Amino acid sequence: MRRFWKYGFKATAIIIMLGFLPMPGFSQKLHEEKLVLDFFESLYQYDFEESNIKLAQINKGLADQPEVYISISNYYWWLLMTGRKDNHFSQYFEEANLAVITKYRSVNSKQLSSDELFAIIHGYAYQTRYALYKKKYYKGLSNLKKVMPYLREVLENPRKNEKFSLLAGLYHYLAAITVAERPLLKPFFRFAPEYDRKFGYQLLLSAAQSSHPLISNEAKYYLMKINLEISENFYEAIKWNQILVDSFPENILYRYYLMQSMAKLGRIKEMKEEFIIIQNLSESIPWLTPDQRLHFVNEAALLIKKIK
Repeated sequence: MRRFWKYGFKATAIIIMLGFLPMPGFSQKLHEEKLVLDFFESLYQYDFEESNIKLAQINKGLADQPEVYISISNYYWWLLMTGRKDNHFSQYFEEANLAVITKYRSVNSKQLSSDELFAIIHGYAYQTRYALYKKKYYKGLSNLKKVMPYLREVLENPRKNEKFSLLAGLYHYLAAITVAERPLLKPFFRFAPEYDRKFGYQLLLSAAQSSHPLISNEAKYYLMKINLEISENFYEAIKWNQILVDSFPENILYRYYLMQSMAKLGRIKEMKEEFIIIQNLSESIPWLTPDQRLHFVNEAALLIKKIK
């Protein structure tokens, strides 16, 4: 403060003038960040047409930056998870993950920036996620050894930023649960860093407060899934589920999980009302393919049939 007053009014005037001068680098950075934020907002809004437009802009504007790979991977992941039938999409998804891993794995993990660490761990995580989705469990878990040098950097300082909190939270919670409930998988964690279920959950709660849609929504999604499928705290599951649905009312995937939470709590009337909303959205959202229109309608119908 003393240094500021030492230079007096003239310095103040210079600072004010600088505030009105164009700053291309800073302005460009803000533009790039907005592109990425807008892309994820449209993706979670189930607006895949707009997401595709934003993705093309990201690809063009951000060139070879980590955000490009993360955005491409998430775009095709959402298409696959929402029932889009196209073999090329699974290929593009896997290529995006492999590309970011190839780009950064030759660099010493300690020399990577926070964004680069997040990108390569994201690549390995989505490879694992897809392998588990395809029921290729060994392939999925084998990635743990490959990602470990990068994950250790994150685990050393899990509260460094929101991205680290999300990654470290998922590791701590899921590693602890896996070892506790699947003893046969324990050898995969023999040389892994220590894990703490409670700490992992706290980190996910922290990440859920992020202003970045990818970080906050992934954290909320996993908090919902943990409470729905692991701890079976269905009131907590429905709380996080409702937060997601309130933020993205046209997201059919989130509404399908809301139906699951309602079923667990015996809220059958509300669950059936939610089913009607899913049917209406599946019919009315113009950019969905026929496969996507039927995907969650069929899944939700099966859920109702099981209740009966």
